[in-house]
Amino acid sequence: MDSLDYVIESIDRITASDYIPTPEDLILNRIQTTGMTDMRMDYGGVKLRLMDMGGRRSERRKWLHSPDENADIVVFIVAISEYNQTIFETPDMNCISESLSYFQMVLNHRIFRRIPLILFFNKMDLFEKKIFEVPLHVVDETGEDTRNEDFEGPYAEDAPSINEKETAINAAKTYMARKFLDLCETERVLLHCFVTATEIQSVRAAIHRVAEPPRQRQYPIENFI
Repeated sequence: MDSLDYVIESIDRITASDYIPTPEDLILNRIQTTGMTDMRMDYGGVKLRLMDMGGRRSERRKWLHSPDENADIVVFIVAISEYNQTIFETPDMNCISESLSYFQMVLNHRIFRRIPLILFFNKMDLFEKKIFEVPLHVVDETGEDTRNEDFEGPYAEDAPSINEKETAINAAKTYMARKFLDLCETERVLLHCFVTATEIQSVRAAIHRVAEPPRQRQYPIENFI
């Protein structure tokens, strides 16, 4: 549970009889997406249609069999902090490995071959803390727990100073991004962003990059997935 620390720190306030949720409470209240949610919004005069699909394998399969052929952009979101976690359906499948496999499927889909992609690497706040506690690079002689064995550092756990920590964070997130970007032709991915979906300013900046003013934008945006 990504918000566990927040809940524990706020437990007295949340359990108070006169409790009223704050905007941050609502943002951190995760609700699992099931099926397809179709949302429309206006951002700076640009009309956007956002279609959000559930993340479970069964939900993704439904969507891949009936994608929107009118989509202008596909926004692919990766939970970058889940590098050491496994998926719900298959406990021995790493979450990032699963995301890479699914990203490859999107790249090769007959409809999406003609559609530009944007990559969002989400949960950066958790990632930046986690790499100092849970190594990104692990080599296990048995092979069972090996992950990111080709990451050459600098490693976060070996970074004592603030500058070295920042360098380690940048190296780690660049490495993670390259795992996805190396799967496709450069021109397919218009941009990639590192975001924290629970931080309003981070999301606003990301959406602004997607929905640039028409005069600056090099591609039409009406529907994005």
